[in-house]
Amino acid sequence: MVGQYKTCFVSASIDQSLNFGNHTSNRVESQHAKLKKYLESAQSVKLKGYPKALMFTFELFKWGGYVTPWVKEIVENLKCLQCVKFKRMIVHDSDLEVLAEGCGEKLKVLKIEACSGFSTDGLLHIGRKCSGLRTLCLQTSFIDPNGAEWLHELALRNKCIESLNFYLTPLVNFDYEDLVLIAKNCSESLVSLKLRGCPRKYFVEIFRYVVNLEDFGGGAFIDEGEEYIDLKFPPKMRRVMWNHGTTLDIPIIRRFEHQLTKLDLIRSGFGGNEHIVLIHKCPNLEELYTKDTIGDFGIQVASHFCKKLRRIKIESSGQEGLDMDPARMSPFYIMIGSTKIVNPTEFVI
Repeated sequence: MVGQYKTCFVSASIDQSLNFGNHTSNRVESQHAKLKKYLESAQSVKLKGYPKALMFTFELFKWGGYVTPWVKEIVENLKCLQCVKFKRMIVHDSDLEVLAEGCGEKLKVLKIEACSGFSTDGLLHIGRKCSGLRTLCLQTSFIDPNGAEWLHELALRNKCIESLNFYLTPLVNFDYEDLVLIAKNCSESLVSLKLRGCPRKYFVEIFRYVVNLEDFGGGAFIDEGEEYIDLKFPPKMRRVMWNHGTTLDIPIIRRFEHQLTKLDLIRSGFGGNEHIVLIHKCPNLEELYTKDTIGDFGIQVASHFCKKLRRIKIESSGQEGLDMDPARMSPFYIMIGSTKIVNPTEFVI
């Protein structure tokens, strides 16, 4: 009976095959409308621009990758948006202003990684309007520093930051008391903090507040004329990127090295001996990032003592006289002590 009249009903003819709800022959218009309908409820947007190979060349400006038209559409159409990620794109201060005005306290995650074209004036809008921000990542972005009011506004208005990252950016001139205020206001929520550096006396205060901090990147330097101040890390520390270290920093790291799962010493300035002193007491280490100053013997120490190691990345220091032999430093060579390393892509030189 149905077969006699099925040509009179669209669904009877088309529902025999997978069609994702498309009931019209006008494919372009129907799919555009349907896609827009799905996107209206989207909570996260991630946009990538120019290739990584163009990051440090003037070719990136010829490539394009401007976020301006995207931001306008995002603010107008995505009413449930909570997470925005831009990577290797050109961002203007006006884009951040529009994003802050449109999303406001609904915005939970903002990542602007390896981007250029904006300044701290744009970040000021984010600090003022996005009081519900939990993650702010600016790592490796080329930011024009036009003052530090953005960090002050962020510190005053936000009490739920979980991750703050402006590592490897030009953002160095700010009031360190604002960092202390962020640590105080977000003492229970902050689990990751990465920045270029900070005077040791301020880190003492910061680490006293952030009891749940697990991930840290940066360096603690001593101001001229200031006496050496001992530094104690929070008890839950698991991942560390250490910058511009000295032999005086070794005891600081050694206090919690037994619980480290990730250790990044690429910008630490440590030599082979310092590497060995640290690594041989890291039984739970899973990731190691360093330079060829670690030496062949340092690699052997890592393979012998770090049984859970699954990833190693070694960059060139440019120093003469280092005889790291890539033929010997293979995944098989590392597997002498760690059977976890089974994929050649996990060992990068």
